[in-house]
Amino acid sequence: MACVASGMEGEVDTQIKGRYTDYEQLERDASRSLWSYTLGWKERDRKLKRESLMRIMNYVLCQHPELNYYQGFHDICGVCLMVCGERVGAAVAEYVATHHLQHNMLENFDVTMKSLELMFELTRLADPDLHWFLLEASMMPSFAVSWVLTWFSHNLSNTQVVARLFDLFIFNHPLMSVYVSASVLMAMRHPVLQGPCEFTAVYSTLQKLPQDLDMAQLIDCLLYTSPSPRDS
Repeated sequence: MACVASGMEGEVDTQIKGRYTDYEQLERDASRSLWSYTLGWKERDRKLKRESLMRIMNYVLCQHPELNYYQGFHDICGVCLMVCGERVGAAVAEYVATHHLQHNMLENFDVTMKSLELMFELTRLADPDLHWFLLEASMMPSFAVSWVLTWFSHNLSNTQVVARLFDLFIFNHPLMSVYVSASVLMAMRHPVLQGPCEFTAVYSTLQKLPQDLDMAQLIDCLLYTSPSPRDS
């Protein structure tokens, strides 16, 4: 991820005077962030990292008032912080917010929800039985919204896997997260199909991503089937 920032200034100064209009919401989300990255840390050190997270989010949103904060952007910024540090992480967060995630930061999620329909279409083409099962259970693509809003950082505890996913998303087409979501969905076909064809049961299963999913294999396969950055 640091390579993205090196293509710009490399780092930014997050110490700005202004405050985002909904600063209190940023504080609430930051206060419950970074747990998986700070296991075993002293609370004092965790608090300092959360203060860095606040500065990153506030910097990005104040620099780009056309962007609207959404719950989940703090997860994105948290990964940028923990992998790249505050100043470089802020540059990376700014880049993805104004490029790959820009459609998530509009006044509503209409574009985001529309893009998730592609996940079901890809599933229909690659695994018709799973697609039929999901429709019979009245499942809608919205169950995967946290996957694309947070680039799986809210759903996976393996920080190395999350960091690799971020690299994949940053250097590829903005729809890559949807392709990965379709791949993850199909990788979960067995636990889904083994349960009742009923909304609550299927939804519950899909909200519990197996932490032992071979994301590396899924990523390698996707590189041959997903859109190129040149197609954007």
